[in-house]
Amino acid sequence: MKILFDACCPHPLRKYLPEHQVVTAQEMGWSDLQNGDLPKAAQAQFEVMISTDSNIAYQQQLPGYDIALIVLRSKSGQVSELMKLIPDCEQALQVIQRSECFYLFTDEAWEREQKQGKVKKRWLPRT
Repeated sequence: MKILFDACCPHPLRKYLPEHQVVTAQEMGWSDLQNGDLPKAAQAQFEVMISTDSNIAYQQQLPGYDIALIVLRSKSGQVSELMKLIPDCEQALQVIQRSECFYLFTDEAWEREQKQGKVKKRWLPRT
């Protein structure tokens, strides 16, 4: 699968997705794209965009684009914590459809978001 990491997603994380072709927004020369311009540019070349920006789905109004979005949320946003989400991310990549958005949380990040009253839909893989 062809995946785009947006500017917020740590580049080293891509080595944990070896079965996929992962390219960064910076490598595409898209670091400065604002608002809906990134998914608009990406939809022609990528199937999925991965971000760590929790507001991206709302900022981008994703249902209008022909690309899927996976948002990875951890307590610190460090690669060491985001790695915990790779198994869930792999499962999400198998089922996500264009124009869908899945939020994947570490347990700590989910608890924090709930305490702060930030209610988002958490995608959980089927076991």
